[in-house]
Amino acid sequence: MAKVIVWALDAYNEEEPLNIAGPEISIRELAEKIAKLLDLKTDIVYDLSYSDGPLKRTVSVDKLSRFCPEFEPTDFTTALQTIISNLKF
Repeated sequence: MAKVIVWALDAYNEEEPLNIAGPEISIRELAEKIAKLLDLKTDIVYDLSYSDGPLKRTVSVDKLSRFCPEFEPTDFTTALQTIISNLKF
């Protein structure tokens, strides 16, 4: 993402916003991926008294790909692994 931000500051001159996102993922899926990558053995408890949030939030990197064809998105799990490996506990 940092590379895209630097590129956008230098080269993106449009008025319309530019999405820097990937496939949609639920909070549950995200929590489960993080727990798996951290090798957590405890159950994840969800507070169901909160709303589920928006029914759908569609994002796309199509526009980014048109403006910056050399952009190659990082797989979500790979990105999470990289972030987690750089955390200091």
